[in-house]
Amino acid sequence: MSYENIYNDIISFESLYKAMRKIKNGVMWKDSTARYVADGLKETYRLRQELLAGTYQIRPYLKFTVTDPKRREVMATQLRDRQYQRALCDGGLYGDLTEHFIRDNYACQVDRGMDDAIERLTEQLRRFYRHNGAEGWALKCDIKSYFASTPHDIAKRAVRKRVQDPQVCRAVEQIIDSFPGDRGIGLGSQVSQLIELCVLDDMDHFIRERLHISVYARYMDDFVLVHPEKEYLAWCREQIRKRLDASDLTLNKKTSLFPLKQGITFLQRRFIVTETGKVIVKISKTSITREKRKLRHMRGLVAAGRLPLETPCNSFISWAAGVERKRARKNNKKRRLGKVAIKGPNAQAVENMREYFRTLYGIDPYQGPRRAQNEQSADHRGALPGGGDAGQDHQPGSGPPPGGGGAGRSPGGADRGIGTGLYTHPWRG
Repeated sequence: MSYENIYNDIISFESLYKAMRKIKNGVMWKDSTARYVADGLKETYRLRQELLAGTYQIRPYLKFTVTDPKRREVMATQLRDRQYQRALCDGGLYGDLTEHFIRDNYACQVDRGMDDAIERLTEQLRRFYRHNGAEGWALKCDIKSYFASTPHDIAKRAVRKRVQDPQVCRAVEQIIDSFPGDRGIGLGSQVSQLIELCVLDDMDHFIRERLHISVYARYMDDFVLVHPEKEYLAWCREQIRKRLDASDLTLNKKTSLFPLKQGITFLQRRFIVTETGKVIVKISKTSITREKRKLRHMRGLVAAGRLPLETPCNSFISWAAGVERKRARKNNKKRRLGKVAIKGPNAQAVENMREYFRTLYGIDPYQGPRRAQNEQSADHRGALPGGGDAGQDHQPGSGPPPGGGGAGRSPGGADRGIGTGLYTHPWRG
């Protein structure tokens, strides 16, 4: 298939409309997205006509700041431009850019991500122990303001090296040029993420194939190297710095060289190699401290009536799921039912945070505020004048059962009606 046919397939009505159906997932609660999708056929037709006529221009970005886990400036792409960029990625751009990535480049790729990075780095450290024991050194690197400091000409060169279709190349270069100045790629779109992965791809191959580092992992601009000799890693650091200088990028102050026994902090996890060769992966102290600070801040907002109690509950559950990863779904269900969670290296950290949540809010986050209110109401109904009990057997001829009638009550006397609790149903408690 010729390059012209490839690009024509990318901007076909079917490809663009399919891309719109994908990008709407998870954001249909926004009014702007709902309006755009409601007129999706017309909007897709207009976009295609602009692309065919060569009059397409990227609309101004929506700028905002996020502060968790650290302060970042985000330049969000408008829905119409996201539709075109998604069609580009699905039409072949993603495959062209990622085809030659090394296996240990984990960010923003299908079948990769945090879980894959954690599991693979753990296995690499086990293999390192079998050959070298627990003695070794680690080099942890981070690039200063990576997205904001990437030169446009370096980014374009990285794309041209991997994408053969000239029309797709021009489309990506148009996206790069849409960011102000001659330096900086906006954080907020799929294409931006792929471009930044490409910029460091040559460095990945250099570390793996020229420096012969067997234990290596990179997640966007954070990467770690492990080697038995400290002097060799110090020399590797200088070689990496020279290659980054050629791309007008620099390592930041967080870059450090330290003994492997100290533990490696990567992806908010601490990897510890014990004397017996076991690799323990724990949540980092920074993540725990940040979540406690967040819960304390939301407690003030809840007390002032500016935030519903469901928000800190959901925040905790989300944090716990991120900590326990694959065990999260089963453990969340067990905790909601009051059962003991599956043991793991981070189970105690979750339980400690759960107890901290109880001291702040007075309820269990897994039960939720509605369940807590219902339990309080049930206790209030139980304290009836004359020592009556809402859960006692009702005597015939004594009037309606305590607590307001039996329409929503089971034969055992426990409330099981719809609406009596967040996790209750008519057929089970």
